[in-house]
Amino acid sequence: MLFRKIYDRSGIPSVPPFLQPILFAIVFSGVLGDGFARDPANEGQSLLFMGDEAGYLNRIESMRNEKGLYLDRRSDPSVVSTAATGLGVLALAEATSRGLRDHAATTRIVRCAFEQTVNSNSERNRGWLSHFTDASGSPKNSSEVSTIDTAIFYSGLLQASRLLNDPALEAEIRESLNRIDVPFVTRNGIFLHGFYWNGASIQSPDETTQLDKKDGSDAPQFIPHLWNDSSEGVILYHLFGLPFPMEITRTDYPLFVYAYPLCFFDDPVYDQFLREAIEGQIARLGYWGVTATDGPNGYVTFDSEVISPVLIGGIATKYPKYLEPLKSMNIEATSGSMHLPSGWKSSDDLTIDLSSAYILFSRWSRQIIEVQKSIHTRHEDLPSETQPISNLDAVAT
Repeated sequence: MLFRKIYDRSGIPSVPPFLQPILFAIVFSGVLGDGFARDPANEGQSLLFMGDEAGYLNRIESMRNEKGLYLDRRSDPSVVSTAATGLGVLALAEATSRGLRDHAATTRIVRCAFEQTVNSNSERNRGWLSHFTDASGSPKNSSEVSTIDTAIFYSGLLQASRLLNDPALEAEIRESLNRIDVPFVTRNGIFLHGFYWNGASIQSPDETTQLDKKDGSDAPQFIPHLWNDSSEGVILYHLFGLPFPMEITRTDYPLFVYAYPLCFFDDPVYDQFLREAIEGQIARLGYWGVTATDGPNGYVTFDSEVISPVLIGGIATKYPKYLEPLKSMNIEATSGSMHLPSGWKSSDDLTIDLSSAYILFSRWSRQIIEVQKSIHTRHEDLPSETQPISNLDAVAT
């Protein structure tokens, strides 16, 4: 299996830049192991897709509107996702760092996304951003103002500005970040999930608690749930440089919970959580890839019959060994989501799914290449099986 040739710790070969498209093809084409489906009648087209990283990027970029904002999903141009914009611009910056997009054009897009979103926000939100906005970036009345979506947006933009080596842009983004009212949405040093205005879209009476109520109806209703568990909430604390009060530790959440933080920073704890979550799904189900994504009857969270092949592909960049349990399954590797019992495949695309998978692929493949170059430059022996390889200590054979 070609994965083993790339990652074999008994003799890792160099992976120079000209081989990067091949690595991409392995991860995202229809040849991910023997069981990743490839239509024999369409063999030529399948082979043409190998190395088509540009095609995958075009798929992501087609969900960016004229304002520089990224749609929540391809089928609805009226709804922008704040988190999707953060991940979308970061995916674009990753591609630019790989020489696949123009630097100046990418910088303009990142700046446009930043300014359009921040300038369209309501002052009463105290810097926090709505989960969903309209196509121009104005908050939707029905949407919660979300701490985690704000964090994903800013984390994506900051990382994009660093990849673009644009300190002026990074400084502007950080200046805006510093204006956010952190105490407004924290209780005893722990972030709340967010708040609504005027009770909009409150799912049930026990879903929100109205705090700090003032005279009149225009008072925030805070969502009392706390980011104090082993979830994507760690992104908030990392972004604001605050200690993370992880009071609850679980590794049985949907996979995106552990994958999203790794899109922005290396964290051995979350790396371990991700591996344990994958292994837990394999132990329970015989396969993995269960996350939050589209199912045949709409969006689902942790439906054990629905998997995300693109997320599997992104994660397999670093952990190809986890492809082994999937080899006998008829999985369409480039699908955003699949319903295993029926074989249904999503005909829609979610920006956040495609972008996060690409970011993981790009980050980890870059780290692998850097480690390879370092090894060859120093002419040192490879680490033993029990020794870490930089931040890739768990790269599997």
